[in-house]
Amino acid sequence: MGSLASLRDEFRVEEITGTDVVPLTYDFRYRVRSKEARLIDSLHQMGIICDEHESHSRHWAAVSWEGILGASARLCIHDSQQRCSHE
Repeated sequence: MGSLASLRDEFRVEEITGTDVVPLTYDFRYRVRSKEARLIDSLHQMGIICDEHESHSRHWAAVSWEGILGASARLCIHDSQQRCSHE
């Protein structure tokens, strides 16, 4: 198992909110999740995973120095607690 320092040598983490990189994460999510879970047919037809939370989320990506997307993360930010879906 590599150390955190070696990961920093291989990847950089950057906020990508509002950039052209965000749509690449939709394809990335699909490729990862389709190997890990049974997805509904409409997701297979679209070949991406995105939803209504994209517009009020902040996005980050771990990108290799060669420009390869290695991981992505999204944080949904709601304007009020009542809009949170966990209730």
